[in-house]
Amino acid sequence: MFSMPLCHSMFFTACDGIFLNYTWSDLTLANSSHKAGTRRYDVFVGIDVFGRGCPGGGGFNSKEALAKIKHHNLSAALFASGWVFETQDKEKFTELQDKFFESLQPDCGQTYCLADLPLSSSFCRGVGPRLCISGKVKLSLQSADHQSL
Repeated sequence: MFSMPLCHSMFFTACDGIFLNYTWSDLTLANSSHKAGTRRYDVFVGIDVFGRGCPGGGGFNSKEALAKIKHHNLSAALFASGWVFETQDKEKFTELQDKFFESLQPDCGQTYCLADLPLSSSFCRGVGPRLCISGKVKLSLQSADHQSL
């Protein structure tokens, strides 16, 4: 669904949030924002990072779609965020992944701070030249299972 129709309002009322497809327009965003009322941030609008039917064409231009979503005070949901890994130079994955997410940062609304300390994390991104445990190299690292915070 690319807009929040009135016929689904009872479902929206009963849930924490709703996800919309990535084939939307400024008009459907405005309608969804209006229908959601004070719960606008509970409407997650799809951004297809491959650019299928999405303003800006996806990729490093996904920020254009995010800016439109932010303009209507709605939240965003990234579809196919593996675009960097699947389409770009794997030797430059970390650099390009950072470039992609940094391009979205200006239109990301809230920053959350941790309230409870102490913080315990390896800050592992799940990728890297090697995995070390107790200072010993175990294997090369390409596993989202190892992500921490």
